[in-house]
Amino acid sequence: MLYQWRFQKRKARVQPFIDIINNWWDGQLYRNLYAEAFWLNPRFQYDANIMDKHISTISGFLNVLEKHAHGNLPLQSKITIQMKLFRNVEHDFGRASTINNHIFMPSGI
Repeated sequence: MLYQWRFQKRKARVQPFIDIINNWWDGQLYRNLYAEAFWLNPRFQYDANIMDKHISTISGFLNVLEKHAHGNLPLQSKITIQMKLFRNVEHDFGRASTINNHIFMPSGI
């Protein structure tokens, strides 16, 4: 409570630094590995507002997939199918324990 009050009192002085950090972080999302981690995090995946803002992260995810699958088309196909199940909360991704992670899992990013 005390920290919030102190921060609010000095917000105008601190805001330029917060803006720099936020802009830097938003730029990181367009690097493939960060984009993949973002896309796979249930906390972000199932928040429509966040995913709409960062929809281009799917390209980074697919770039990492293609790089590490080494041209193995059956593997790429299996992973793509799993991505769809994950996105649509189907099969094991629809279990109660998994759905709870949408809310309670820390962002990690």
